[in-house]
Amino acid sequence: SELIEILQLCARNGDVMGEKACHGRIIRLDLQGDVTLSNVLINSYSKCGFVELARQVFDGMHETSLVSWNTMIGLYTRNRRESEALDIFTEMRNEGVEFSEFTISSVLSACGANSNALECKKLHCLSMKTCHDLNLYVGTALLDLYAKCGLINDAVQVFESMQDKSSVTWSSMVAGYVQNKNYEEALLLYRRGQRMSLEQNQFTLSSVICACSNLAALIEGKQMHAVMRKSGFGFDVFVTSSVIDMYAKCGSLRES
Repeated sequence: SELIEILQLCARNGDVMGEKACHGRIIRLDLQGDVTLSNVLINSYSKCGFVELARQVFDGMHETSLVSWNTMIGLYTRNRRESEALDIFTEMRNEGVEFSEFTISSVLSACGANSNALECKKLHCLSMKTCHDLNLYVGTALLDLYAKCGLINDAVQVFESMQDKSSVTWSSMVAGYVQNKNYEEALLLYRRGQRMSLEQNQFTLSSVICACSNLAALIEGKQMHAVMRKSGFGFDVFVTSSVIDMYAKCGSLRES
């Protein structure tokens, strides 16, 4: 409809006044019962960071859909209001709304900000009951959260059980090892990924260089420095900082 197109345009341009004008028109025309239109309005406010206005629309909806709930959970999580994201997920379950893998990954992100290990395990059980196999996004979010909570063995279990892994999944697992000071395991996992011709990214390189730094493994650190240059990440701030730190800890700062 015309209102949907206008709202989508307002969201792209950050036009809050236009969004509010559309919102007023929706109320005047008594269109709150249009689930699709209300979802677009929530999403539009969400993209501009207007949490309370989005919640106002959500609370005023005569009927909600999975998209409505997912949008609100994502909105709270992005705005660092994780407890409210968890609250709305609980409300969603209490109302008997069937959630999706996207819902689980969003709620896991909310748990990650608070390193909520108990909630993480509950969500792991829920995802297995609902989806049986962990998909790429849920699995990656889950192992990342376990690592942040210091439950590295649980993170490894999730990683090894995933049938599909992306470069982000591997990067998260390597970073998880480093976060938990399992530096040798981080290097072993990186080498395993290289044998599989895994695509490199700056986050993986930064984590591996950090592992070399903490192990004072100068030879491997130099090898990673060479990989960094060849991969085109020589100007990445995080990777470069990791290299300088590595040489400093290995007592070879001149080589940086």
